[in-house]
Amino acid sequence: MKNIPTFDDFVLEGLVLEAASSKDIQRIQDIVTKSNGDESKMLNLANTMCKLITDKNKALDRALAADQILGADHPVTKTFADRAAALGIDVTKSFASAKVLPGSQRPSSEQFKSTRNPGRYPSPILPCGKVNLQTGQNKYFSYKEDWHVNSTLEVWEIGYKEWVIVSTSGSTPIYQIGTECNFQHDQTGRSMFKGSCKLVDYIEAAHCEALIPLYGKSLSCYVYK
Repeated sequence: MKNIPTFDDFVLEGLVLEAASSKDIQRIQDIVTKSNGDESKMLNLANTMCKLITDKNKALDRALAADQILGADHPVTKTFADRAAALGIDVTKSFASAKVLPGSQRPSSEQFKSTRNPGRYPSPILPCGKVNLQTGQNKYFSYKEDWHVNSTLEVWEIGYKEWVIVSTSGSTPIYQIGTECNFQHDQTGRSMFKGSCKLVDYIEAAHCEALIPLYGKSLSCYVYK
């Protein structure tokens, strides 16, 4: 049997982030600990847990956590993946999306580069409510449907551990990571947020769930105008 890393190992390697996904990592680690590494006991515990899961996204989150700790071919991973599929998730597609890294996690040579800088006036944007990063749905549309799937979600830091999404209409960000910008409401002209904001991340809209481990499952969402 492969050597199972402890939860502390993941913390030390920076693989577990302050986000909702850390709960799923801990649940899988609980299975490993309680079974003392015995695969048949692990599978029994996983089956028991699966019977209690009625939310398809929760089942997927557990499958992704099991994949991270135990590997894609482990029976526990497959058990949670089967539960997610039974509840309506396209598991193959979701696992593929989970392998797509946000821009901030990509090698510097692969990150989007731009010489474009914000103008002297604030950039106009419009609010779209909250976006669910698991489903891509905001108040008005889904980033996983129609032409929106080809857009890009920029993550702007507006305060300490406060982030918002500003989406582009194209397949790349408008600015590169590290750019600072002010924003204003497109219709009222009022200033948005509290002064200058900093671009800290981005992701192609089709893979928006990749932002969840870093920023949580939902963020306020805006579009450029």
